[in-house]
Formats: sequence, C-alpha cells, structure tokens
Amino acid sequence: MENENYIKMILALPDKFFKNWEFEDGDQFYLTEDYEYYPSSKNYKTYTIINGKLASNIYAPEEWRCVSLDLGRPIPRQEQLQDMVINKFNGIPEIQLLESFYSWVNTQRYVDKKFEFHSIKCSMLRYAVLMLLRKEWDGEKWVGK
Repeated sequence: MENENYIKMILALPDKFFKNWEFEDGDQFYLTEDYEYYPSSKNYKTYTIINGKLASNIYAPEEWRCVSLDLGRPIPRQEQLQDMVINKFNGIPEIQLLESFYSWVNTQRYVDKKFEFHSIKCSMLRYAVLMLLRKEWDGEKWVGK
C-alpha cells in the first residue's frame, strides 16, 4: 500500500495535473468513491490497472470495471513523474532533472523549516507539481507559489 501522505497529496491535486494522463497496465489507481459495484471498496481503495480496467484480488476479470478519471486518481510512479517534468521542459536529459531535483531537496531542507522528507516519492511529487503547476504542498493542500 502506498504511503498515506502520498495518497493524500495525490487526492488533493487539481484535475489539470492528470489532463493528459494515459493509463498503463500495472498502474495503481485510487478509487475515491464507494460504488455499489464495489461493495467492499472501503477496504480495497487501491486497484491495479490491467487492460484498461480496475482489477483487484476480490473480483474475477469479467467483473472488472473500466477505469476513468471520474472514478478516482491514478497513483503516479516516480518514473512517470520524472517523465512529466522531462516532457514539460522539452526532453531535458535525465541527469539534469536529477541534479535539479537534488538541488531543490537540499535547498528545501535549509530554507523551509517545515519541509518534511516523507519519501522520495512524496518529494518527487512535490517537485513535479512545482515544475508543472507552480504549486507547493503546505501539508494539507496545494497552494500557488
């Protein structure tokens, strides 16, 4: 299961963050609402995408539901976040992205006394949202910079 803080950050993202999202097999998806179709969704909020459908270990393939952004949020992997930033800046080399990310993390540790390093994923998400939307995480929501 994903880090709770990471899920909280994902759910607070504006829709435009995902506007060009393309689902891939193996992606994780967080179901934001309880549907009659998923009677036990209170216990199973995270699903894996297989062939464009939500899959879980409690339903047979013929019962899987087609995935769409109106059902919830994809849970981006670290490399997907990196690709989003690389694409935004016209294919900058990965090493340049990693150097920029490392520099940003180090700066945050000294400049922002409230900066908490929960995980690489949380930090990469914060960095990606800053680069793509110019928003920062205040611990509860994304705010404009």
